[in-house]
Amino acid sequence: MKVESGIVNRPSVQTMAKIAKALDVSIEYLIKMIAKVVGEGKI
Repeated sequence: MKVESGIVNRPSVQTMAKIAKALDVSIEYLIKMIAKVVGEGKI
């Protein structure tokens, strides 16, 4: 919940791995999608 709510804005590698696993994507893919969303100003 802390990542989703913005309380944690720099999650650990372990947290990113758990999120990627839950979404069934690679960490690399997750990071690329986050960078794309941030770059487009959507968050």
